Amino acid sequence: MNLAAYTALRERLGAAARITQGVHPAAALKRTEELDRRAAELRESLRLGDAEHLLGIFPGSREGELHVILPRMLQAAREILRRRDDVRAAVSVSDRRFEPLVAALLERHGGGLCQAGRLQTTSAPANELLAASCHAMLCSGTLTLEAACLGAAGTVCYRLTPTGAVLLRTFCHHRHIAGRPAPLGLPNALAAFAGAEPRELPYAECVKSRCRANLITRCVLDALPPGPHTKECPPRLDARVESLIRQSIQPAGARSLDEHVLRIYRELSACHAP
Repeated sequence: MNLAAYTALRERLGAAARITQGVHPAAALKRTEELDRRAAELRESLRLGDAEHLLGIFPGSREGELHVILPRMLQAAREILRRRDDVRAAVSVSDRRFEPLVAALLERHGGGLCQAGRLQTTSAPANELLAASCHAMLCSGTLTLEAACLGAAGTVCYRLTPTGAVLLRTFCHHRHIAGRPAPLGLPNALAAFAGAEPRELPYAECVKSRCRANLITRCVLDALPPGPHTKECPPRLDARVESLIRQSIQPAGARSLDEHVLRIYRELSACHAP
């Protein structure tokens, strides 16, 4: 999407800039036997029963996101776990600095689920928790792209602060894709840009004014597998849409970002050599 936008801008300005696209680091993520093994070990460390489903909760990597989004996710999780006895939940705390804040929010909004052992926290790598989960509540951002590359099912949640909403409105000019309102989640936006139909977009979005606990609850319950957990049970994204997303961040012939930057550096160095 950026390649098309910057190319159009260059042509409009008559600039001499050279614009190329590198491979996004998320393209390296793949569902492997080794990842599945670590995901199984994570399930064991969380003491899940063989038939229990795991709901992964990813509330974001910024303090402001935790304050705004995690309470809504926890309220939704409480209702989901109340309706489904075969589901347990784990909150991803990849940054140890936020452990006290997450603990305080769990105490305030967890409804006693932590004491009952049905809601836990984990510092496991995000890709392992994604692989172990049958569904994930995803704070919109790069993590949604990582989830798509792993084929992990989920619901995208995001709500901006008033200041953030003003800034987003100021800097976001591409509000429509092919005449339709542009999705907020990166995988959805990339799939739509590549020509996917609305019904093919991989993730339900509970964003902006729709980031409410009742809507998150409904989306997750509709997507959770109806039967017990099995090794073949975790839902996977549609293979065609997953391929569209992967191709858009790893186009044919594109170099990795570090190779591309190094090549430009060498060319510039040669131009300015005495």
